[in-house]
Amino acid sequence: MTAALNRKFDLLQKSGTCPSYLLDVLTLLVAHANETELFKQELRSAPFENAAPPLRADRGMVAAAAPQPEMGTQTVTQPEAPGTEKEVLLAAERTLRAYASDLRKINDIAMATSSKKLREMKMSNFTEMAAFRDRVVSDAVDRAREELELLRMGWLESMNTEVERAKMEVHKVGLSSQKALHKMLEGYRDYVSDGFRLLKTEPLEVMHRAMAECAFCVERLKIMEQQVVPRIEIDALCGRLKSVERVIAQMLKKRHSSGVVDDEISVVPTAGPSETGASTAAAGDDRPLGLRLRDGGNDVEGLIVTEVAPNSLASKARISPGQIISHVGDALVTRRDDFTTAMQKTGSAAKLTIYDPETAVVRILTLKP
Repeated sequence: MTAALNRKFDLLQKSGTCPSYLLDVLTLLVAHANETELFKQELRSAPFENAAPPLRADRGMVAAAAPQPEMGTQTVTQPEAPGTEKEVLLAAERTLRAYASDLRKINDIAMATSSKKLREMKMSNFTEMAAFRDRVVSDAVDRAREELELLRMGWLESMNTEVERAKMEVHKVGLSSQKALHKMLEGYRDYVSDGFRLLKTEPLEVMHRAMAECAFCVERLKIMEQQVVPRIEIDALCGRLKSVERVIAQMLKKRHSSGVVDDEISVVPTAGPSETGASTAAAGDDRPLGLRLRDGGNDVEGLIVTEVAPNSLASKARISPGQIISHVGDALVTRRDDFTTAMQKTGSAAKLTIYDPETAVVRILTLKP
């Protein structure tokens, strides 16, 4: 066994694959094994080898052979056996103690050697790892620095373009705001100049002149209204006189035909204007809504109410003679035919626009015939 161990150890040393600290430990172990083998050989070659304590089988054989008579030699060696066995035990104890101390020393040497090797391995691994870390980290740092530099350059280029674009936009905005400010200043200047101009006397004179013209127009309109009312009355009287003349002419014709001229002539003066007007209206003119209308001509734009029938829709709507009807619905009426046509178009409800010259009030009435 020891020879085989030594051969394996020699092969391991010659191969060169085992670390040095492990070879030291194996060397100590092989030396210990060799010393143990030598110790065993010394024990086997000792002269008191047979005095060793027998095994169980030997003890049984000794116990079985005890009643037999013994030889003289045996009687001679029996008193020496206890002393020899004691010496052997003492020698074995000393050897075992030496062996234990050698084992402790070998263990201490192996521990010291292994701790030293471990410290050396730790230091070498630490230095290698530090070098690897420095190498890898330096490479990574250099690569990251290069990438960051590229990114910085790209970012700077993009920022330059963005800044240029922002500058152009700000410049455009500044120009537009400057133009707007100039326009505002010009407008404010014009406003101030207009204010100063308005504060002068000329615009005030223009305004007073316009107000005077307006007042003059109002007075003129009042005068025209005052002139329209008598003219309407005169026209109404002329119409009545014409109707009376027609009635008289008819009566004269009847007189010549019947021979009763005196009675007829005596009756004619007693006829009042209202009766002649009523007979005339019944004879010829139509009265829509109970109104008798007359064309306004060139002076008045519309139809002039000359007479209102009592208890008619027009009288209930407080339409009085002298008022002017300008529109029926949305249609302008200047002649009686226009009024009749517009009334036919309106149907059930007629919307009249009436102007009162006396009060200068315009009313819109809805009448349902």
